[in-house]
Amino acid sequence: MVSIQEILLKITNRIAKIKIEQEAFLKATHGRFNLFSTLLKVHDEVRLHSRFLEFLLNPSSNHDCGALFLQLFLDTIKEDISIILHNDHENSLELILSDFKKDKFCWGGTEYKNIDIYLEFKRSKLAIENKIYADEQPKQIERYANEIGKQGLILFLTLFGRKATTHHGKRYVCISYKHHILPWLNKCLAATYEYININQALQQYKKIVQQLTNTLENKEMNQIIEVVKSHPEIIKYNKDISAGIEAVKREWLDSFWEGLKINFKKQNIELGGWYPDKNCEYSFSDQYVEVKIKNEPIKIYFLLEINFADKVLKAGLGTHTYPEPIKETIFEEIKRGKYYEELSKAGCSWWPLGSHVIKDRFANDSFIAENYHNVEDLAKECTPPILEYINDVRKHWNTNDLVKGKIK
Repeated sequence: MVSIQEILLKITNRIAKIKIEQEAFLKATHGRFNLFSTLLKVHDEVRLHSRFLEFLLNPSSNHDCGALFLQLFLDTIKEDISIILHNDHENSLELILSDFKKDKFCWGGTEYKNIDIYLEFKRSKLAIENKIYADEQPKQIERYANEIGKQGLILFLTLFGRKATTHHGKRYVCISYKHHILPWLNKCLAATYEYININQALQQYKKIVQQLTNTLENKEMNQIIEVVKSHPEIIKYNKDISAGIEAVKREWLDSFWEGLKINFKKQNIELGGWYPDKNCEYSFSDQYVEVKIKNEPIKIYFLLEINFADKVLKAGLGTHTYPEPIKETIFEEIKRGKYYEELSKAGCSWWPLGSHVIKDRFANDSFIAENYHNVEDLAKECTPPILEYINDVRKHWNTNDLVKGKIK
């Protein structure tokens, strides 16, 4: 009888070979390059997705395709929306289509009244609220519905069409990247095949959407599936193997935090109060710690975070804890420092000041596997840049009159 160890060894060896072959193929074909993911994170709702969707839908954009993309978008969503609104006396979609055919509409722009994408026609309005991983704000859909009125229509755009929780009975329609944006992009690609620049941009954006919705054609995965098919007995151990992997990863992360604590203690700095965030459906932060520094005139709330969405270890300030006078003085100084420039790579917007990447490409599965046996060295490597960041911020803190108590 073949043991599970033998099966795992065969499968891992075969998958490793597939990975090497795929890596060679990507390098040879330059198939990894994507301008969108090079410049921005693939899940960046505002700067990537809302901005590019707005660009396509706006007939006045410099894609020079006029209202082509808007028409194709309305055609794509028409059937689903018509089913929902079939008993509505003020059918917003019919008004939109009627206005569109008469070429009587104007573009409202992005983030109009905090709405991600807003189109205003002669007799109707169309609002698109774009959510990839972020949660809704309190009463968000209800507020937007009140803003655009009865003849307006709100589209709630998510990856897979999840329902809104903040509509409170107001009318809205669910659409998704998987079932609406991807089919729409296919129509746009077919309509622009002779326009090389816009067609290539659409192809690259489509790959980003496929990546987010797990619909990307993956030859590597097909090969791995065949490997598993050749050893189907491994399936019955899937749950145990997954649980074991997660336990080992958690143990490794705990060891990394402990290593940081040991190194920081030598500098009279304590790391304390770490908060595993295990129950969040969309968890951007798995673990973070508060850095406590003794004998400061005013407590400085430093945070360290392993950010699994952006694959970084970063440091930052918990800015919500400070009164406005401090924000207006010290934080303005920090903004001009060298670390503030790293904000675009730091991920979360709720650390708006001083957020700084300590180590990039951190804590994904490959990283943990490659650094499994040198976690102590990794903690030592990460300690100096964290201390450098902290000391830079403390310099502003300790030389400021407000903090020294001259200003109350």
